[in-house]
Amino acid sequence: MRKGALAVLLGILLLSGCNAKEVIKAPGVKVDTPALRTLKQQAHIETCPTTAAGKATDGLPDVTLPCLGGGPSVNLARLRGPLVVNFWAQSCGPCRKELPEYQAFSRTYAGKVGVLGIDWQDTQPDLAIGFARETGATYPQLTDVSGLARLRPPALPQLYLIDAAGKVVFREAIQVTSEQQLEHLVATHLGVSR
Repeated sequence: MRKGALAVLLGILLLSGCNAKEVIKAPGVKVDTPALRTLKQQAHIETCPTTAAGKATDGLPDVTLPCLGGGPSVNLARLRGPLVVNFWAQSCGPCRKELPEYQAFSRTYAGKVGVLGIDWQDTQPDLAIGFARETGATYPQLTDVSGLARLRPPALPQLYLIDAAGKVVFREAIQVTSEQQLEHLVATHLGVSR
């Protein structure tokens, strides 16, 4: 009887999902401390974006993630594009190679297409900020230390393209190898070019 009650309780918890009003973080992992804010400032990482008032249909999940190294938290379902979102982790070799391409794209398309990084399932925010600094990635960075954004990338790196209505129009586990490759994807799926 006890095992049955426990199974029912676990089932309810799994089906209820995450409370969208909560900021998702792993217990014991702090992503906003004075030391992390200093590291973020030294790395010249931009502040996280503000979001739209309403939730998008066919958009990212309705979860709020903290800004890596401090700053405003962001509800993913309220993001609007044109926006490029890349999932990465400091333990991901291909991510190290591609983050400079996202940075180059971010500079070229400033004011036309936003770029947002999400450090995924990484419980060492100081190393993640160091990784962003080493790769020159100064565009805004969120963190999903517990991997609960319900996106569950099958592999890293992962690329999402979000249109002006907040709809996910492209999603793929792909390593971006050049700024031109990213430009082509954005032109094809978001209709934005230089």
